[in-house]
Amino acid sequence: SLMNALSCRCKLIASDTAPVREMVRSGINGFLCDFYDVQAWVDRSLEVLAAPEKFEALGDAGRAMIVDRYQVDHALEKLWKLLLSIKVNQQ
Repeated sequence: SLMNALSCRCKLIASDTAPVREMVRSGINGFLCDFYDVQAWVDRSLEVLAAPEKFEALGDAGRAMIVDRYQVDHALEKLWKLLLSIKVNQQ
């Protein structure tokens, strides 16, 4: 769901947990809040809702990251290289 949201240029507010940090860079392509800090979630949400245009760059950066890392032609090339390296290492 993070990848879908990022690809759609959503202004993400997500939990600051290890798996999420792999995709979301706080202040660059979304915002991270401590999992249990309800007030931080509320404050950040209200800030984004009050002026969504101020945060358009987050959505653009999220989309660019998905296209750069996960677009089919890029992902297939990386997967092919990985499979070749496994085959070489097993010989």
